[in-house]
Amino acid sequence: MNIRADEVFETLSLEGVYVESVFLEKCDDGYYLIYFVKAKSLDNMREFSKNSTLPIEQFHKEFKRTTFESSVELEPLIDFDRIEQQKSGNY
Repeated sequence: MNIRADEVFETLSLEGVYVESVFLEKCDDGYYLIYFVKAKSLDNMREFSKNSTLPIEQFHKEFKRTTFESSVELEPLIDFDRIEQQKSGNY
């Protein structure tokens, strides 16, 4: 994905995503990918992704299909950011 950064940034903008990070956790029972996404609306992001025909989205869908064994949405305990403050100049 790093070599396709221009496509990724374009898609993130269209999805309304502020941050998308992926972490690899190594445990005794295997490896886990942990995705962190911060968006204006996760529902809108998912809807865009579902309907998108952009090549980078197709690549991402295929990656998830062939790599993910399962998926769990974690409950955020703390979620502070200054994104909206910085955009409005109130920081």
